[in-house]
Amino acid sequence: MARWQLRAHRLSIPKVPWGRCGAPPGRASLAPPPPRSALTPPPRLPPRPRCAAAGIVSTLTCVVAAIAGAHFGHVLRASDDHVERMVQWGSASLFGVVAGLVLHFSGLPLNTNLYSLSFLLLTCGVSGLLLCAAYIAMDMPRSLPPAAAERLRAALQPFRWLGLNAITMYLLAEGGCVQWLLNCFYISADRNKAAGDREQTLAWYLWPGGAWGGDDADSRTAASHSAAVLIWNFVYIAIWMVVARGMHKRRIYIKL
Repeated sequence: MARWQLRAHRLSIPKVPWGRCGAPPGRASLAPPPPRSALTPPPRLPPRPRCAAAGIVSTLTCVVAAIAGAHFGHVLRASDDHVERMVQWGSASLFGVVAGLVLHFSGLPLNTNLYSLSFLLLTCGVSGLLLCAAYIAMDMPRSLPPAAAERLRAALQPFRWLGLNAITMYLLAEGGCVQWLLNCFYISADRNKAAGDREQTLAWYLWPGGAWGGDDADSRTAASHSAAVLIWNFVYIAIWMVVARGMHKRRIYIKL
């Protein structure tokens, strides 16, 4: 019954609790609204980033390469005999080259991006053989004929120039300083905003992966096996050898 009918018959009006569930029909609830957490579900947290397995594999192989370099340094400090040093370095280097090539042709290819095991063994072996050649030319001149030792020493002089300013050459060649500087110069006067200002810079035209090396994943994969990119790398190294020679000629050595 409605309330006016109860009053007309002089009946008692029941006390109905006012609230969200007990409010009379047609009347708004005077109770405070429920908390927001009761009406809406809690916000979903963003998914955690998954760990890249390729990064772990390449990190482990880099650690092994550092251990191999420490072994070569330990042999240099532990032994004073030239022959014993050459035997230790040469045997380890030949093992690395042979093992890397065997793994490469057995189904584990050389992968510079993943830093595969075959690439690790081959690069460590070749580096060890180069160290043996440099050691023979620089520290064992009496083991070779004078003319041969002089020619070998002259051929290895560019590597000596790079080694005298190793930190400076690494920062300039691989630190991105030159690319950053060349990004300040534009070839075209009007900049294409749709394609990006970087595509108009001098570095974009000179470095592979820009105007002539491709910018997507397929182009980068194809460019890594391109003869033009390989020639560009040799020219790039030769330029820094010339810079290192100029610093050595002027007795400029930057050390920490």
